[in-house]
Amino acid sequence: MFKSKLFISLCAVVAFAAVCLAGKSIFYSPQGATPVAASGLPKLEVGPDPSFNANALQITATSTIASGDPSQSVMIPLNGLVSNTKLKGIRVSYLVEATTPGTTYAMVRLTQMNTNFVSSVIEDDTSVLSNTTVSVHTTSISAPFWKIRGPITLDLRCIFADTSDVIHVAGVEVLE
Repeated sequence: MFKSKLFISLCAVVAFAAVCLAGKSIFYSPQGATPVAASGLPKLEVGPDPSFNANALQITATSTIASGDPSQSVMIPLNGLVSNTKLKGIRVSYLVEATTPGTTYAMVRLTQMNTNFVSSVIEDDTSVLSNTTVSVHTTSISAPFWKIRGPITLDLRCIFADTSDVIHVAGVEVLE
């Protein structure tokens, strides 16, 4: 089991590094994440995932979360992006360990906080991310680019078919 996790971790680092070298980008550790719910208390828990890699995040659920449930997500602040930087997309390196089919990310959303404490949605990617091997998913901004004018947040909407399932997020990359 340990060798398997070590191999998966090594593959994730190599795959993510290869993708990062392809263009100008900024790498973020997802460990600053916070679970949130559209209504009620969050059913998600987040924490470091040292069995995956030093910067990884582990997402688990305290109860099952069906696709029809109110939005349960993990928000990752993308701090330090310079104002007026042209944002072209985002990449998420992840792995789903599911005992029951159905545990996924149901949406990758980028938002920007405006001056009046109202956030604008930059991009909604509704791709179902459920790969059980280390994968890198790229979300491109629909517009040619988005000029950053405020704090940016990555929102990963989660669905859990079983409370023993785990979603690993190895890293997040912002494409400029």
